[in-house]
Amino acid sequence: MASHIQSPFIERTWQRPLGGTDTDKVWSSLQSIDGGFIIGGYTWSNDGDVSGNHGKVDAWIVKLNDAGTLVWQKCYGGSDYDGTLSIIQTSDGGFLLTGSTGSNDGDVSGNHGRDDLWVVKIDSMGNIIWQKCLGGTDDESASSVVETNDGGFLVAGNTRSNDGDVSGNHGEEDFWVVKLDNTGNIIWQKCLGGSDYDEANSVYQTHDGNYLIGGMTYSSDGDVTNNHGWSDYWIVKIDQSGNILWEKSFGGSSSDAAFQIIETFDEKYIVAGGSLSTDGDVTSNHGFVDYWLVKLDSDGSIIWDKSFGGTSLDVPMSIIQTFDKGFLVCGYTMSNDDDVSGNHGSSDYWIIKLDNYGNLLWQECLGGSYYDDAYSITPLSDGRYLIAGDTSSNDGDVSGNHGWEDFWVVMVTPLHTIESSSDSWSVVHPYGNQSYIENSDANYLTQGKPGAILDDVIVNGTSQGPLLNYTFSSIEKNHTISTNGSPIPGQIHAMFQISNPIGTNPLNVIFIDLSVGNPTSWEWQFGDGSISYKQNPEHEYKVPGTYTVSLRAFNEKTGGYTVCNGCVTVNP
Repeated sequence: MASHIQSPFIERTWQRPLGGTDTDKVWSSLQSIDGGFIIGGYTWSNDGDVSGNHGKVDAWIVKLNDAGTLVWQKCYGGSDYDGTLSIIQTSDGGFLLTGSTGSNDGDVSGNHGRDDLWVVKIDSMGNIIWQKCLGGTDDESASSVVETNDGGFLVAGNTRSNDGDVSGNHGEEDFWVVKLDNTGNIIWQKCLGGSDYDEANSVYQTHDGNYLIGGMTYSSDGDVTNNHGWSDYWIVKIDQSGNILWEKSFGGSSSDAAFQIIETFDEKYIVAGGSLSTDGDVTSNHGFVDYWLVKLDSDGSIIWDKSFGGTSLDVPMSIIQTFDKGFLVCGYTMSNDDDVSGNHGSSDYWIIKLDNYGNLLWQECLGGSYYDDAYSITPLSDGRYLIAGDTSSNDGDVSGNHGWEDFWVVMVTPLHTIESSSDSWSVVHPYGNQSYIENSDANYLTQGKPGAILDDVIVNGTSQGPLLNYTFSSIEKNHTISTNGSPIPGQIHAMFQISNPIGTNPLNVIFIDLSVGNPTSWEWQFGDGSISYKQNPEHEYKVPGTYTVSLRAFNEKTGGYTVCNGCVTVNP
């Protein structure tokens, strides 16, 4: 791991494997409006947490509450292969699932042949409201969907057909973009691509009402220009009727594939994907496939690009922008060097936090000794993150695997530490080591002690002057804060030291005045009824016991008082 990276403590609030004894794979997750979570993917199982499988592979949707407890689960499909790749919550409180189906029975009707793009609308309890098969006589699938501003849906996927619902295919496989109304009827469809393979993975509606579609292309003709070689990121911006506004290819001479694109707070775009290239638009590579992040201007021009990873396979699947304008990216890694540390074995979930300029702030590996691959990250308003993927582990961070490969859902909270300290003349509150959720604020009160003044507040080694309070805003790393003070001139602060405080009867004890403020008179009470007015008295204790000693010290203007409870012990 790079030496400058300071990872927070990642609290595993809870973790939950979900599935049966066969393979269960996650593709999508979200927080529902009731505060729970919806996890979508597909399953081969029909036991454990899974019931109702229609045969072979079904789309599988799981509803969890905030604590990770299973609320309900549903299998959707027919007797062939069916799966969910994307799920969104709709404005009516239900959900829309998109993926693919090879079935034409069970929950599925209207299949055009082979695999169709499949859209399923369900209510908040998972009951099917309507379903649509879209496609032609060859293969189609949906990878991403958004609810549009007009209440309909835009689905981005892929097609190899050029009949049925599909027209305009450029050859082999194209991006297929389908605009639906709120009951699943096609308003328009567009094929985007060239004569080779073009695969869409992500769609996003931008603030201007238009759409961004991101994926990969092997083409260098048709709609595709400037392919750098082999496969490139291919980003297309279309208007609300599906017409291309601009398209850009990004990459190098090897394989590059974009998996997610989002709009940023500053109305620019960021793309997350994997890159094997070491040239062209790719300015660095750690070895093999890296996380490759590209920040784009509104016209698709590169602002910056960054590569993250180690010398093995590192693949990002999901990116979000965080409250502090940075980014959180999750995927999986097989590395355990360079930017990556803490890999538990095989592949791990790998989460990285970046600042707004793409600099790596921290990283974390989650998993066990087998394969753990994250596909989706969901931010919560309280600073927690839900990370969903699948696992074949049952050790390390993972417990409760049902067999083979399970959905694995982990709730994590990044916590940063603030270490506070003060000298004997000042006060800072809270005191000591405190943990704070990332992006939260923390206010510290600072002052001089009674009879003293605050001279300085030092934050992360830098003087701030005598501030009465200091606020750490949008915390994203560990911090230190300390205070220094000094006594007010002439103010008495009574203090003393005891020589020989423990011994046998009779015990002769020497008391040494350490008071600050130039006292001129003193009153000692030794706890056995005896009093002295000397500055540094000696006193003989003749009766066994434990004694409390106090000192009052005075000058012509002020006085001070201190007590030492049970500080002299006389043994028989």
